[in-house]
Amino acid sequence: MKPIFIEATTIPDAWFQCLYTLIEESRKPDGAARRYTVDTGSNPGADRIEFDMVMVHIRHPGVRPLLPQIPEHLNLPPVADDKYLAEYMPYLLSSQKAPGEHYTYGERLQVSWQFVIDYYKKHGGRTNRMCMEVGRPEDIFFYDNEDGSTPCMRLVDTRIMENKLHWIVYFRSWNLWSGFPVNLAGLQQAKEIMAMEIGAEDGEIVAISKGLNIRDYNIEVALMRLQKDAGIKLGARTE
Repeated sequence: MKPIFIEATTIPDAWFQCLYTLIEESRKPDGAARRYTVDTGSNPGADRIEFDMVMVHIRHPGVRPLLPQIPEHLNLPPVADDKYLAEYMPYLLSSQKAPGEHYTYGERLQVSWQFVIDYYKKHGGRTNRMCMEVGRPEDIFFYDNEDGSTPCMRLVDTRIMENKLHWIVYFRSWNLWSGFPVNLAGLQQAKEIMAMEIGAEDGEIVAISKGLNIRDYNIEVALMRLQKDAGIKLGARTE
């Protein structure tokens, strides 16, 4: 296992750097990323290229645009657009669940959301207590169900330093091509709301995952975005 650290300025910069680094590391015999066939998960039998473990530090996540912009000359569809992001925000901020939904991020975050705000306002920012947990111990048993979906995002930890609210987020598994930028853009907007309610300034994001990946159906378009030859030699599958 080979952890890797990526320093970025904005969310789009973080996305591009992760994409570039993932491909480059997968080509090295001893790199920090590998290609493998999924035994069990959301896409069993499919290939992934995945970091062993990655930490991404985003210093200015609030800089707009929040979503990556694809250069027009590449003639590729956008990763996502502002309309999609606006539709995603209620899922992230609302406690409502649709019929048949096992969870939503909003349902889990709303359990502690107001408490975190009130605690910081009452006690100040010098504390390590305000960690919003999304995952629950019993989630793991849901894999025995036919759907088998459990939260990819497991926690949103918070820290206030020099009156700036920073978030540290952990994803157990994460689709780099489309999930990473939309999730972070949504989380950034949620962080701005929390900071405003606390009376703090908006701060940084640190994102951590042992499962940040691109799936086989995204590999070709990822190489096109990086303007690399589609015939590039990628890492061999690991057994």
